[in-house]
Amino acid sequence: MVFSSTPPLYVLPQQKGRAIIPRTIILTLLGIIFYLGVLLNLSLLNLTTSQETTANLIALLMIIALVGAGIINAIRKAKYDYLFYQDRVQWGQKIITYAAITMILRKEKISDKIFKTYSLQLNDQFTIKHISREINIQEYIEKMRAYASGQSGVMSERV
Repeated sequence: MVFSSTPPLYVLPQQKGRAIIPRTIILTLLGIIFYLGVLLNLSLLNLTTSQETTANLIALLMIIALVGAGIINAIRKAKYDYLFYQDRVQWGQKIITYAAITMILRKEKISDKIFKTYSLQLNDQFTIKHISREINIQEYIEKMRAYASGQSGVMSERV
């Protein structure tokens, strides 16, 4: 699909704290658990002290690299805003047209309750995540969907 380079009608930023903090905590906890498993396995092997130290260091560096890459990926994804155009919603390279929206389902996870955010699932492949509760974007999407399908005729009001 090739779209024109018109400016978006609305830009919806993500709650960056909600996007980054839970992912960082989960990755760090998983890294610690994995490293403890490596330590346990290495202690059961008959290795010399230098071999055990080398294996510990390599495992620790690999885990730190993987956790760091996961955190960097979460930060990179948190920088993307949801862009609302006349005919579509875009997030990074993901695009959904208003005609492809099959449902608008509001979801809240435990971490959403902590950060006062929610998510909107638009179809099986596209979900708008980390929306502040103060923003009612669901109504805007419903109006744009109706406008795109031609149900409301000419859109006279600014949403």
